[in-house]
Amino acid sequence: MKKVTVLLAFAVAAATMVSCKKCVSCTYKDDTGAEQTAESCGKKNNQNLEDDLNAQWGKYGEVVCTDK
Repeated sequence: MKKVTVLLAFAVAAATMVSCKKCVSCTYKDDTGAEQTAESCGKKNNQNLEDDLNAQWGKYGEVVCTDK
């Protein structure tokens, strides 16, 4: 019984890890100089977010993105 419980716990943990998406949080300054934060999850979305923020707000300062 203990072996089945351990295997079940491992299966649940593995399924949870596979379903988790990598998230990123980006800070940037808007046209008034106020610091803003944007978040995204999923590898493709993360790169798109950083690219979009740089295109729109990069002229007002550096866009800094960190993994969450």
